Amino acid sequence: MLSQGTKTCLDPVCVMMNVEPSDESMKTHILKNPDSTTKFVKEFDPETIDGERMYYINQCTESPDYTEAKIKNANKGLVPVRNWVVAAEKYGKTFDKNKPIVPETVKNPEPVRTP
Repeated sequence: MLSQGTKTCLDPVCVMMNVEPSDESMKTHILKNPDSTTKFVKEFDPETIDGERMYYINQCTESPDYTEAKIKNANKGLVPVRNWVVAAEKYGKTFDKNKPIVPETVKNPEPVRTP
């Protein structure tokens, strides 16, 4: 059985991986498969987090139990994972707020007049 601190840290990781956040999936997809998890972290694109998943991740990271000190107390090895989740969330929020503005295509543009 995983400690509460470990579950707290790995919940948003499961959500990012599109895996049900449960003890079994945390063990199977993350803890027992470090090479796959490392590859996922390296290749993860925070721009792919949709609104529903971002909301869930935000709820996790805003929790008073998601502080670096509490995660460190539960499992020192998960502190970098926690920091990565926080950074990915911040990047995703920033990107969402600052998406490039794409001009609407004009159906009948007026010709440019030269003097």
